[in-house]
Amino acid sequence: MTYIIKATEVVDETLNTDVEYTFEDGSVELIRVSHFMPESKEVVIANIEQREVSEEAKRKAEKQNALIAEELQNLITLE
Repeated sequence: MTYIIKATEVVDETLNTDVEYTFEDGSVELIRVSHFMPESKEVVIANIEQREVSEEAKRKAEKQNALIAEELQNLITLE
């Protein structure tokens, strides 16, 4: 996966970053990552990278759940 920070915005004590992530399957998504009172640029980068990991895990879980649901659907018998 890769990411590009596309924009930043400060709203009171929150720094928002609009980040374009390219996922393992090649899909691209723009996601807003909010950072409440970040202490440094390094903290913001770490948050962005952790969000990338979380989003990839979410995508994998959704695909896996769909496959399992389909397999279970095949077991359902209508009486």
